[in-house]
Amino acid sequence: MIVRLGAHRAFAVASVAAAVLHASAVLVAGFSTPDYSQSQRAISDLGIAGQPYAFLVNYLGFALPGVFILLAALSANKLRASSLLPRLGLKCMACAGVFLIVAGFYPFPSWIHLTSALLAGISAAVSILGFSVYVMKHKGSSVLAVSGFTIALLILIDAATWVLAESRGIRIHAFMGFQQRLASFSAFFWFSAFAIALARQRKVPKYP
Repeated sequence: MIVRLGAHRAFAVASVAAAVLHASAVLVAGFSTPDYSQSQRAISDLGIAGQPYAFLVNYLGFALPGVFILLAALSANKLRASSLLPRLGLKCMACAGVFLIVAGFYPFPSWIHLTSALLAGISAAVSILGFSVYVMKHKGSSVLAVSGFTIALLILIDAATWVLAESRGIRIHAFMGFQQRLASFSAFFWFSAFAIALARQRKVPKYP
């Protein structure tokens, strides 16, 4: 029981650290970069070589939060969840962390960065969907469940928009900033809220 309570806390701490790091790095770099619009330009534009805060965004905005997301998923895995959706959620969360790390080490405009960022978003969306179903069935928190479904849908819409634009050769980095930040920040902070909810419960979740 002590080990599992520790896993709950580690899940929460790592999730919160990832969210705070990502949002802080993106906002600080965005507001500090001359002639950069937070509401119009993409997050990845801040990591292009030559940008004054590229290091901050690539490593503290992508890579290190990815490490914390991966650690969060690995910590929660110690809870030995046995139902399908929580396991799927943890695996997809871990994948999102790995893809974020890769995106950080291969800055935009690399296709590796674009692909990794896209896969990180899709993995996060599937993870949040899985956790939201779990919350709806076992925790009775309608607010957390509904917000999870909404955020997952927002992420998937954002990802679909990028894929369609890139496939048609349309550059949308000039007007997707607000939507991208809303999807990204919401995902990180939803993971935090979910992890904190489990930590506050301070007992092993019951699975069918």
